[in-house]
Amino acid sequence: MKKLTFKAHIYIGFSLLIAILLIRLFYLLYLFEQIDVSHRILDSIKTTFLIAAVLAFAIVLWLLVYVTKTFEHHKKTELIIRKSNRDLARLSKEKEIHNWILSGLAMLDEKIRGDLNEREIAAHAIQMICPYLDAKVGVIYLKNTTNEDVFVHAGSYAIDASYLRPHVERNRGLTGECIAAKKQLVLSDIPENYLLVTSSLGNSKPEHIIIQPLVYENQAIGVMEIGFFHETDDATSRFLERAAVNLAIAAKVAVDHATLSLLYEETQQQAEELEAQQEELRTTNDELVHKTHQLEASEEELRVQQEELKHANSELEEKARLLEERNFSIEQAHQSIAMKASELEQSGKYKSEFLANMSHELRTPLNSILILAKLLEDNKSANLLPDQVKYASVIYNAGTDLLHLINNILDLSKIESGNMELIIEDTPLLPITQDLLDLFSGIADRKAIDFRITVDENSPTSIATDEQRLRQILKNLLSNAFKFTKEHGKVELLITQAGDDTLALTVKDNGIGIPEDKQRLIFDAFKQADGSTSRKFGGTGLGLSICRELATMLRGEIHVASQEGEGSSFTLIVPLRFPEKTTSPLPTEDNRTHMNTHYEKKPVEQPSPQPTPHTEENTKRLLIIEDDENFAEILERYARERGFDTLIAHQGDTGLQMAMEHLPDAIILDIMLPVMDGWTVLKKLKSNPQTKNIPVHLMSADRPNKHEIEEAAVGFLKKPVDKQSLEHVFGHLHKIIESPLKKVLVVEDQKVQSDSLKFSLTESGVDVKQAFTGKEAIHFLNSGEHFDCMILDLNLPDKSGTDLLDEIKNIPQYIDTPVIINTAMELNPEITSRILRHTKTLVLKSDKSNSRILDEVNLFINRIKNDPSSTRAFPSFSSSASNGLPFDNVLEGKCILLADDDMRNIFALSTVFETNQMTVETANNGIEALAILQRKPDIDLVLMDIMMPEMDGYEAIAKIRADKKFAKLPIIALTAKAMHGDRQLALDAGASDYIAKPVDINKLLSLVRVWIS
Repeated sequence: MKKLTFKAHIYIGFSLLIAILLIRLFYLLYLFEQIDVSHRILDSIKTTFLIAAVLAFAIVLWLLVYVTKTFEHHKKTELIIRKSNRDLARLSKEKEIHNWILSGLAMLDEKIRGDLNEREIAAHAIQMICPYLDAKVGVIYLKNTTNEDVFVHAGSYAIDASYLRPHVERNRGLTGECIAAKKQLVLSDIPENYLLVTSSLGNSKPEHIIIQPLVYENQAIGVMEIGFFHETDDATSRFLERAAVNLAIAAKVAVDHATLSLLYEETQQQAEELEAQQEELRTTNDELVHKTHQLEASEEELRVQQEELKHANSELEEKARLLEERNFSIEQAHQSIAMKASELEQSGKYKSEFLANMSHELRTPLNSILILAKLLEDNKSANLLPDQVKYASVIYNAGTDLLHLINNILDLSKIESGNMELIIEDTPLLPITQDLLDLFSGIADRKAIDFRITVDENSPTSIATDEQRLRQILKNLLSNAFKFTKEHGKVELLITQAGDDTLALTVKDNGIGIPEDKQRLIFDAFKQADGSTSRKFGGTGLGLSICRELATMLRGEIHVASQEGEGSSFTLIVPLRFPEKTTSPLPTEDNRTHMNTHYEKKPVEQPSPQPTPHTEENTKRLLIIEDDENFAEILERYARERGFDTLIAHQGDTGLQMAMEHLPDAIILDIMLPVMDGWTVLKKLKSNPQTKNIPVHLMSADRPNKHEIEEAAVGFLKKPVDKQSLEHVFGHLHKIIESPLKKVLVVEDQKVQSDSLKFSLTESGVDVKQAFTGKEAIHFLNSGEHFDCMILDLNLPDKSGTDLLDEIKNIPQYIDTPVIINTAMELNPEITSRILRHTKTLVLKSDKSNSRILDEVNLFINRIKNDPSSTRAFPSFSSSASNGLPFDNVLEGKCILLADDDMRNIFALSTVFETNQMTVETANNGIEALAILQRKPDIDLVLMDIMMPEMDGYEAIAKIRADKKFAKLPIIALTAKAMHGDRQLALDAGASDYIAKPVDINKLLSLVRVWIS
């Protein structure tokens, strides 16, 4: 049924109303007819009613007509409004598109504005247009300046290099046809393999491509090709058309601007050249005019001067000859200076070689003197009178003093040649002052000298310098002060801050003083204030010279103030911070031995305390290797109070022997030891499978490199020590011993590598848990299991290893758990910095080597050994072992080859070895030594002198090592040429160890025992 309109509803409604009114009217008329009353009032009512009915009907008709017309008017108005709204919406959309286009063009204009060339404009434009149009790929080509039919690539957006063509040509392909037609080309239904848009998550092909030429003044100067995933609309096409115009104009302007700039520069250069030429022409013209006048004026003068010029020419020739002779003389002087410089350099080399040779020539006879004097002083056969033993002791002491003199001369030579190395580190002043006070208190008491050390309260507590050299300077200055101060005098060391960045250390005394004219002289080598033959005070005159050179090396200086008869004041001024960046050299084998060769302390000859036997199975053994008996007793008392059974050794070789035999649970090792230094002992301990897992705590007055400590030891104790530091050391050792490694977590994403590590660790009795992701590792750590060590790879599939390391260290239970970083990644500074925040419990790996990882794990392992043999009572050891008493069974019957060209040394050393029931074969040079070895291959050890005729020790050692049957034969190099680097040369040649002349018998015998055993 057709729906009625609003107008029809109105007509129907009014019709019904009129019908109802008419019916009501007729009904009333009918009622009036029925009333039979002829009353005038009723007639008037009737008439009035009819009139009212007619008026009401008329009003209703008028309302009907009025409502109808009003409705028609409103309907027309509504149609007009709707049409206006449609027009307004269309205009609004067009305006919005127009604004969008203008906004994009404004952004494009901003990107390509500035001092850019055409390629930069193209690259910026395509990078802006593609994101603005929501395009996924785009590329732009510009016309080649040399070939107008070739358009080269100038910029691209998100396009794979495999789809990128370096150039396109006009009339070739769709792009070339678009360039030729100079009209926009829209492509749809792109084939499958036409172009792929790739990302890290996948790839897809574009659905629509628009190729837009860049046209300027009816010339195509470029083309854009843009790909979309969605269908493009007219606004996109319009935007590209207008953008192409702007881009073409910008590119053309850039090309023209570049051309104009080049032309402008050329024009400007030409203008400048032209202006310069004009100025030159003008000047030349003026000069020509002036010269013309001069020529005219001087024509007569030239005639007169002609003769004078001939005379002047002859004089100039003479002067030229003299100048040539002078130049020849200058050249000869230069050659003479160069020759002198070469001679000076050669003399420096000769001086160094002379000192080395003189050291050898002095040490060789001194070696025999010291050895034989020591044998006589020991008086093993007890056939010497007490006076004779005393004379031998005097000879030995005199030889030792001569050795100190030789060492001082070599030190001065090293300083002058620049071979003295500095180890710059933060040096506290309090331990130095305490050591100096302890060192000189004895002589102060003997001479009744008032000795005091005063530290200003405003002075710093530490400075950055070489502690060993600073101590050497202060010891020399204080030694001189005590030597030249009479009894009941006064010596004072005053430490104050001299300036904002310097420290003054002043040694004052009230001794004999120094005359003013001798105050410069005393700093020269071998010079003293009183250098007469009747001088009262002895000495070599090298101390202050070495002090001055050392102060210069420390970037400081020494000042002296003195009055004769009133005393002296020596002030050392050093910087608080060393001005140059100096890296501390690692303690290599060479410099370790170099440090040890200057340690002149003799082997202690008093017996060490008896070790206490084990009374319980859980008692821990502690081996203390310390040459200072007093300090060793302090350590022993602390150890016993904390439940350790102690072993004490005062020499490096004795300590190594006790460690090999008794396998203690922990070792406290001093670095500066007689016979064998602490580094050598540590190296031998770590190279032995039975002792490499024993935790070793180092101690020394000189702190070595931090990396070296962390690599091989569990800690370091710097002397002098206090009670708190000792408590920390023994607490640390208890913690290590009582917490053996039982369970290891391996976090490694490569299953083969992880399984290999697990197999290697399981063979050692370790329980291994494997995690292949960071999530699994966190699950293990939060499961309640305890892990004693973790091996962590940085390259994990779900998270970074450094992030996982931070999470592990945030778990309170695993803050102190050691973590081994096992990775082959190159670590940048940021990652390295994050890792080093956990350096106290971290061992950083450089590659994935299972053997190296196991070595690092073993640094944290200290298994409690329950070997029943370990509970036996320990035999007593004494440092008198160096005399051969407890180790006769080691040397007895052994055969030693002694190669030396000096018969005095051969006699002295043969006497020592034969006294210990050893067989000695002697050779005078390397050739004889080789012949004896071939004749008697059962020799147990070779003692090889370096400087010998015909074949020196280096060559002889190399030839011995070349024979495979002597590859493991112990060879000890012996030389008096104790220059820097000699030890390393001997070791490189193949020597097993090195000892310098004059030889200390005890050290030599201990060294022989170590290599023979």
